[in-house]
Amino acid sequence: MELSQDLSVQDLTGLARVNRTPQGLLINSDFKASVRLECVRCLDSFQQPLRAIFDELYAFNERTATESALILPDDGYIDLQPLVREYLLIEIPINPLCNEDCMGLCMICGANRNKVTCNHEEPPEGKAT
Repeated sequence: MELSQDLSVQDLTGLARVNRTPQGLLINSDFKASVRLECVRCLDSFQQPLRAIFDELYAFNERTATESALILPDDGYIDLQPLVREYLLIEIPINPLCNEDCMGLCMICGANRNKVTCNHEEPPEGKAT
């Protein structure tokens, strides 16, 4: 599912609860999805699970709006897609790893050290080859 040109997710599911308050409609949301990313160490593609939990107030008018400046539309229809997109984007790691123990690529031959043993010695830390 493409949420926008910059975010395509798989298996998007979620729940949004709407509660009326004196200021407006409070949306309590919990969404889950997965996104295909590339590992920064081994460059393999993998599915990264994401979870976005957020509460936002859609104010009845500008006077009661919060700093998010969300106003309830005149037709009463609330499109959560922009909010879900923003909150899922925040959850994407800056340096995605396929797993915490990813060994990355061999600095000599470029082989994925998670899949093959290339028998090249790693240079001692702090020294370049």
